[in-house]
Amino acid sequence: MPTESKNRHLVYFNGEVHEYSSLSDLPRPVAVSMGRELGISPVTYLNPSIGNSTISVWDHLDVLSESATLLGYAGATPARLAELLLEYGPLGGPDCTLVALVPDPTSHVAAPPGLNWFLHAEAFRPSGDSSTQRDTARGPLAKSHRTGISAHRRNHRDPSTRVQLWDDIIANLTKAEASQAGLDAMVVLNVDGRVASTGVCTVMLELGERYVTPPLSEGALDTPWRRNILYSGEAVEMRLTLENLRNADMVLCLSPWGEEYRLDLVETGDGAGDQRAE
Repeated sequence: MPTESKNRHLVYFNGEVHEYSSLSDLPRPVAVSMGRELGISPVTYLNPSIGNSTISVWDHLDVLSESATLLGYAGATPARLAELLLEYGPLGGPDCTLVALVPDPTSHVAAPPGLNWFLHAEAFRPSGDSSTQRDTARGPLAKSHRTGISAHRRNHRDPSTRVQLWDDIIANLTKAEASQAGLDAMVVLNVDGRVASTGVCTVMLELGERYVTPPLSEGALDTPWRRNILYSGEAVEMRLTLENLRNADMVLCLSPWGEEYRLDLVETGDGAGDQRAE
């Protein structure tokens, strides 16, 4: 029987009604589903096929911990995340591993004392062309993605928008938008009209002899792979306008699981069919 406490909730899942005060009270499949629907689950992707010598699990956990702290999770230190991750046993194999923090329903409002979340890990296989892996030599890429400019915008003034989320609203909207337009991806601008990201990826432009990428303050998403290209000097941060995007020698997309794709910009509306980013 449900209690009268305002802290108790009911959820209907797979034909059963569950009563809970915290997601950790629920069976794991129910809690994971609820956490995703709440839309505040920071995530990282461990990819065993790319760059283990370049980016370690600790690099991923550092970013995940900082993202979790920004969203109000209590005690999500890298050491604590590593401890919980080890409880899953050996990870790896041919697929990526998705690692996310699933929140308590109130964790994004005020983090209570103690842990108000739990860690979830599962095998993850990227959609699309996963054969095109990261190429630090910037050689020819085997696959290009026909890309438009999204009508949706990232609010770069809100620091929480720089967090890579498991179920990102903008990413979902732009995926549907691209599909409807017959394209593979969409570049997302921030509310001031400058380049932010694609749905989930870091955008890099080749401008002359350098590679540039938007700073986090412009609406870029914080990932270990983005940090790596900046720390290694492969790219530098720069505010990027739509004109920069259109006039770039090449436009690249660096996914949160470490794969790199070429973006061919296809103008829509007045510029329909005008493919400018070669």
